[in-house]
Amino acid sequence: MVAVSIMSVGMSSFLKQTADQANPANEVLVLTAGIQHVFDLAIVVAIAGFVFSLFMKRVHLSEQK
Repeated sequence: MVAVSIMSVGMSSFLKQTADQANPANEVLVLTAGIQHVFDLAIVVAIAGFVFSLFMKRVHLSEQK
């Protein structure tokens, strides 16, 4: 759901910047801009996950008898 919302926001912001909004040739460009926003978010989340994984400590549980 979050990705779809970000895609639609990216599409609408790109569409506002175009001069001829009714031109059907811009449809592909608008969709591409929206998908690019989602991929940008995915890259940020992946990098943050990698950085956070570097600070995780390995826990060794001793066996209880």
